[in-house]
Amino acid sequence: MFTRFGDLPVEVRLQIWRLSMPIEDEQEICVMPRDLLPRDQDIDRDILPFLRYTSHLAVYTAFPVLMHVCNESRAFVKDSKRSGVNFKNVPDGRGSFFPVPSRKFRPDLDILYLPPFAYHDDNTNLVALYNIIQKPDVKDFLARLRYVAVAHSEIPDFVAHHIIEHCYSLQNLSIVFAHTAQQGNWDHMFEAPGGRCKLQALAENPEENTLSPWQQQVSFEELESPSPGQQFLAEYCAKLNEAGEEAFPKIYRNGPEEYLGDQWDHHFNYFMGFSIQAVTFIEYTGDGWAEKCGNRMYRLDETWYEAAGFDHNGQPL
Repeated sequence: MFTRFGDLPVEVRLQIWRLSMPIEDEQEICVMPRDLLPRDQDIDRDILPFLRYTSHLAVYTAFPVLMHVCNESRAFVKDSKRSGVNFKNVPDGRGSFFPVPSRKFRPDLDILYLPPFAYHDDNTNLVALYNIIQKPDVKDFLARLRYVAVAHSEIPDFVAHHIIEHCYSLQNLSIVFAHTAQQGNWDHMFEAPGGRCKLQALAENPEENTLSPWQQQVSFEELESPSPGQQFLAEYCAKLNEAGEEAFPKIYRNGPEEYLGDQWDHHFNYFMGFSIQAVTFIEYTGDGWAEKCGNRMYRLDETWYEAAGFDHNGQPL
């Protein structure tokens, strides 16, 4: 053991701490707040919070190991100018805040969780979202996203029209359940985590809960014990393709060359180029990672579906 470390010049010790910091970023999740969309018909006036948010996206990260080495290394990490680690204050649920490491959101690496925008008292938010997506800055932002997550209750028709259509670089779409045992009831919602979180596959083997939209004909009836999300994914993929088959010929009347992305196969009429997986949120507690969203579930008002033009299975009326 090197016992003379404290005798080294301060500049040398700081350089050692700096070289001990992680080099590679770990994939993290950014949970977009539900209240960003304007509730007023004056879209241009109320869109500013959304534009500011997407311009300054950040993700929570793990505390560097140096935070647990000694007082000097901890002080180095907390000095953002030297370590490059930024901190954001996060509520602890008891009226206080504590600093958590964060960094800038990377659209090529990180996952953006989009809250259930479609579920509101009226369709004002859908109109707002449509107008927001047409903004050049937002279109460019969506086009660079590779990993997107949505709640299992988000209607496939909405996902196809308002998300996949604009995410030209999409590689993976995560369907998030409230907890592992949930069976995918469309009217069961949950509040997403407010702090650092991860996505965990519903099945022990992630490959069992991953499908591609062109595999929508896959049947799991032959499996002795299918995982909770497998049949749901198969049905979800089929509904996505149905929505795409109806929407894309109407939107891109001049053919597939008008569409900038490669997710839609105009010959077979299905989405391609990305995979879909069934997952759930896990949040860090003092004892490790655990599922918590199941404790924050609620149901939609039954009148919402009819007002929005959908039945309880998420199908257009």
